Amino acid sequence: MAVYYTSDTHFCHKNILHYENRPYQDTEEMDAALIEKWNNVVSKNDTVYHLGDFVFGGTTKWEKSFHN
Repeated sequence: MAVYYTSDTHFCHKNILHYENRPYQDTEEMDAALIEKWNNVVSKNDTVYHLGDFVFGGTTKWEKSFHN
């Protein structure tokens, strides 16, 4: 079991692509890449503390990002 700390994933945040010069064409590509990278590192028994700016949008978008 590992413990991770992270922040500022900004799932579904279109403008973050430009603000932070993220190398993705759109939020769908960015979200998929972030989820893939997360799943390659974090296992079911790990604990992750996400310190803020997880997802941009309402509850539906949050739930969609969290359950992938």
